Amino acid sequence: MLYLVVDGKLLGDEIKMSILKNEFFRRNPKIVAIELLGKILVRKIENKTLEGMIVETEAYFGEDDPASRAYHGKKNYN
Repeated sequence: MLYLVVDGKLLGDEIKMSILKNEFFRRNPKIVAIELLGKILVRKIENKTLEGMIVETEAYFGEDDPASRAYHGKKNYN
């Protein structure tokens, strides 16, 4: 399983895509959620490539956020 989030830029008739680096995600969750909108999520399965645009996001702020699974402490599923 491979998931990539890419940023697409139209250059003439071509779209140049670049993979978002880990640093992109190591920021304030609210900013990351906003900036993920419009990005393309790519999954490659054998010789097939599936792509879809991110049109909705949610942001969670970890142990201090009551909506987060981490709010009640670490569990085996988080």
